Amino acid sequence: MLGVLFLADVETSFSLFGVLVILTGYLMPAIFGRDQQNARAIFFINLLLGWTIIGWLIALHFALKLSPTDKEAIASHQLRRHRNNLIS
Repeated sequence: MLGVLFLADVETSFSLFGVLVILTGYLMPAIFGRDQQNARAIFFINLLLGWTIIGWLIALHFALKLSPTDKEAIASHQLRRHRNNLIS
């Protein structure tokens, strides 16, 4: 009897783990885009349209897209590196 109860707990644990893995995969664009300026829009696109593959991919695109401030930081870093190469 105790073995049957233990087995039921293991199956429940695996089921909960599976749901957690699937939910994390579904919300991956919202997780990646949480630091973006439009994080709320990414979350709602993911939540409402994520069940379609295209909606999920659109949300992922916006989540991974560089913001203008990130582009400026990258350009500034490249310019400094280029100047240092010219000086040396």
